[in-house]
Amino acid sequence: MIPTTEEKSTTPRDELNRIVSQSATEESSIAENSLETVLHASETVDEAVRPRIETFATDTPLSSIEAEIWVLRSTVDSRGTRLNYGAIALAMRAHDSPFGRNWEPDGGSSYMEWPTEAMVKDIHMDSKEKFEEARDFVGASTFYNREEVLESPAIVWLGRDTIDRLESQSLGQPADTTLDDVVTQLLAETESRLTLEELTHAYLTARGDENIAQIVLHEGTSGSTLWFRAYGNVDDELPDVIAKTDAIEVGGQRYDFYFDEDPYWPDDRGGIVTLYAAEGLNETEPISPEHGIEAVRERVTEASEQEGFDGLAEQ
Repeated sequence: MIPTTEEKSTTPRDELNRIVSQSATEESSIAENSLETVLHASETVDEAVRPRIETFATDTPLSSIEAEIWVLRSTVDSRGTRLNYGAIALAMRAHDSPFGRNWEPDGGSSYMEWPTEAMVKDIHMDSKEKFEEARDFVGASTFYNREEVLESPAIVWLGRDTIDRLESQSLGQPADTTLDDVVTQLLAETESRLTLEELTHAYLTARGDENIAQIVLHEGTSGSTLWFRAYGNVDDELPDVIAKTDAIEVGGQRYDFYFDEDPYWPDDRGGIVTLYAAEGLNETEPISPEHGIEAVRERVTEASEQEGFDGLAEQ
């Protein structure tokens, strides 16, 4: 059965953000006794993002420091937590942190004076501009009408053998068929897709609706990717029906989606809209799958008319 209370665990990004926030609230410097927590959290984050940092530092115009800040700011953990600028600066100021190696030590304390939060923010803004300029240059040089053809162009490097195989797939198709058209067609042929109705009922069947407290369209939903989060008595891998589904259909439109589970189901389970809510929850009205599906469909349709959830949020 669904547990009634349990403390929600924190992630390394949560810890770094918390230490910086607590210091700002108390108007004090970072305490020396927080060093072990900072180093452990930094090392855990580094293990997850180091390959990506090295790729950006090697394959883009970004320097090592710019690549670290770019990746640390742009990535999130499984709960959608993003490091704020102060937390990134903290991880870089700790002498023994994996993110402190690019900065010169300035004394015997555990923390260096640099970089400051403002410096990290400025470097991130400069890195963003530099990265976008490089992307636009390469895109303009290799795909002259990309803005007319693609909504969100991105650079992809392909090996010669891969390119040859894709071009062979375009034989017999119209002369203006691009590699993007071929890739899109191949993905569509192999994609596993369910409707919102099928996904909802299949998930509740797989988990057992007696074990699920609530499913929401998470407030982290952005662009055209729908993020669903389920709260309840769940402690193992996602059911295959979710893990092996590539996309969902809502109102006849295809959407990428992200689905995760929270076994702690805190009091604040707010989302954009509720897809399902069990009976007996405090301060939460029960919502059947049928009513929840209709509510999500209406919200998604509204967002699609406003160029996605990002556009809707700006209204």
